[in-house]
Amino acid sequence: MASLWKNPWMRAQRVRLRRPLQILLAPIVINYLKLVVKTSTIVADPPDYVDRGKQLHPSIIALWHGQFLLLPAIYPPEVPGRAIVAKHDDAEALRRILKHFGLGLVRGAGAAHRKRDRGGAEAAHGLIASLREGFSIALTGDIPPGPARKCGLGIVMISSRSGRPIVPFAVATSRYRSVNSWSRMTINLPFSRLGIAMGDPIHVPQDAGPAVLETYRQRVEAALNAITAKAYRLAGADMTRATPLPRPARTAESG
Repeated sequence: MASLWKNPWMRAQRVRLRRPLQILLAPIVINYLKLVVKTSTIVADPPDYVDRGKQLHPSIIALWHGQFLLLPAIYPPEVPGRAIVAKHDDAEALRRILKHFGLGLVRGAGAAHRKRDRGGAEAAHGLIASLREGFSIALTGDIPPGPARKCGLGIVMISSRSGRPIVPFAVATSRYRSVNSWSRMTINLPFSRLGIAMGDPIHVPQDAGPAVLETYRQRVEAALNAITAKAYRLAGADMTRATPLPRPARTAESG
């Protein structure tokens, strides 16, 4: 069966059908996100998070990977915003979802521990340019394929070079399912208590050197962990199922 799936003809059919399937998927996801928000009771801390976000605009809205599903549906349309989307064909549905909710996009993704750059340098330039043009940007602190909940330096460097603050942000629902993925991707469910948490802005000095950037990287990581835990408390949810398991330590044998 595996060899059949890798057959050149089968591979060609998957490529041919990928875009039509994503076009069909996008409106389903859009309506689902609207259903979750409409049927849920929202509890926010601070209650005026939208007004505070406007005061900090343009800013870097930071979340953990896997915890961003509802962000497009609760993002205030009056605040110009963009989000980063990976440069591959599978991102077509996400592009359409973001566009529906009024968010633009910047293509690319960090390389993390991969040898191949997936457009990270181009994306960083695009994100910095977006901030300078007056767009807030939504960006995850951790990068596929992980480790999860480990903040990279990219988000801190973008803040330093743009002069714009990082705003820790998290959304959680009392009812959810989590996918067995590296980030424990969370699927929020309707008829929930919906917690929205925003942290204090983190301003990274524009002249920050490597040691200072590392200090702020740790600060952002701690702030994202704290704000994510707060969102789950607001939702009255147990975040254990949404918390990625720690990776086993690498050994000499594993390379």
